[in-house]
Amino acid sequence: MGWTTTPWERMDLTPYEFFHPDTRPICERDILTQLLKTETILTTEAYENWRLKQTEQYPSVTDINDGYYRGIVNIQDILPQGIRRR
Repeated sequence: MGWTTTPWERMDLTPYEFFHPDTRPICERDILTQLLKTETILTTEAYENWRLKQTEQYPSVTDINDGYYRGIVNIQDILPQGIRRR
């Protein structure tokens, strides 16, 4: 057919929203980025450990990597700059 966009882009959804139609992301990427800096979370393991202690449901590393936010396909893209694995 010659589509140049994905089905979720045509529907103005993130990949996560497309594959999980009954849920919607609860927090914006920029808020999460600021939160990670405030809490000094530099690794995916530190994020998961922190997230499990929260009362508010933040997206898991897997959800973020699966397209929870637009344009983000790896949690490393939103972790604060610092010592990161390649």
